[in-house]
Amino acid sequence: MKKSFFITLLFSPILLIADDLIVDKNSINQYEQDNYVYFDSFNFHGEYQGNHANNPPAPSIISDRINLPETIPILGNQFTIEAMVYSKAHPLLPHRTIIGNDINPASNDQSRPPTITFHSDHQINYGFGTGNEGFRIRVNNVRVDNEWIHVAFSFDGTTCKLFVNGELANSTDQAAGLIPNPVPISIIGSKFLGKIDEVRIWNLARSQTAIQSTMNGALSGDETGLVAYYPMDVNENWMLIDHSVNDNHASIVDAEILQRYSSQNCESPNGSSLCPYPKIRDALEVAEGGDNILVKEGRYSEVLFDE
Repeated sequence: MKKSFFITLLFSPILLIADDLIVDKNSINQYEQDNYVYFDSFNFHGEYQGNHANNPPAPSIISDRINLPETIPILGNQFTIEAMVYSKAHPLLPHRTIIGNDINPASNDQSRPPTITFHSDHQINYGFGTGNEGFRIRVNNVRVDNEWIHVAFSFDGTTCKLFVNGELANSTDQAAGLIPNPVPISIIGSKFLGKIDEVRIWNLARSQTAIQSTMNGALSGDETGLVAYYPMDVNENWMLIDHSVNDNHASIVDAEILQRYSSQNCESPNGSSLCPYPKIRDALEVAEGGDNILVKEGRYSEVLFDE
């Protein structure tokens, strides 16, 4: 069942209990903010779009996505694609595209560009099509849903490597000598629920050391081999900014740009008095049955959608 909320509330001071989740809008000033893109089952107007991976009766298809421009360079026999991902578990979404194109993520299609997809709550699939055949590797037990992870797929013309949180999760020479089908990557987040940040597309095979050195930070944008870089900032036209030198700005379709928060004292808000949540939606996302959410004094204007 769909639940939609528009909240504009004015709260008075309250008595706090140690185990409560605290929300304090004024705490936003203590945090640094980092954008991410959020994908859910609703369109921009709050209309329910569904949550199915394939083609059940409407409403069914998640409309949230990022469309990359046709000017994105086509990747050849050396590349790296990487992203920070928080995938939300859902029984109707066993296959989810993180980066690739609009081809069904459950398929091993001969036409797809370099691609990373998630399957169920533990598997990552990676590969590409050559135009004549599809190449895909399935790697089990390398991830879980509902937490941030970094994932990267590199190819040097001989060896494909999958890195999860900077550690080598899989390596194979099965694609040695193959060249990806000459079509550009066109999609970030297809049939996907969750969050994606720091998408990077390179025309070279990055080493494990190079991936580890930048996966938890920002890039300058002029690094050698970087052809597109999306830290999820937007311009005045609500386009997702490519911070590489190539200016391949992308289109946001129904997804939201939200913020992560951190400070010197708080790796992230946790609802404590030292690290309160700055927004009600942040507390709702982690709250479990029996939790109390205590909102400190202030005016809170938020639009919330939930299934």
